[in-house]
Amino acid sequence: MTRQMRTIAYVDGLNLYYRAVKGTPHKWLDLEALLRGLLRPENDLVRIRYFTADVSGRRDPSAPLRQQAYLRALGRNSVVSIHKGNFL
Repeated sequence: MTRQMRTIAYVDGLNLYYRAVKGTPHKWLDLEALLRGLLRPENDLVRIRYFTADVSGRRDPSAPLRQQAYLRALGRNSVVSIHKGNFL
């Protein structure tokens, strides 16, 4: 019998965006579905910790609004916790 392992995923939001989804139709990525698809069946995903920083609107004035909309949507998922830092 396979033992369930409580699993917490840590996601670097800026790297995820700039390296995987920018310029694709996948900007509204369902993190929980993605991670559950990547993990083994014995992994019980109990938390997704999403780390990000506020984007600048200097080049694209609508970028902060789009980011906030995505973060609000992520925050509605009880498995996801959002952690904001500073981008240098």
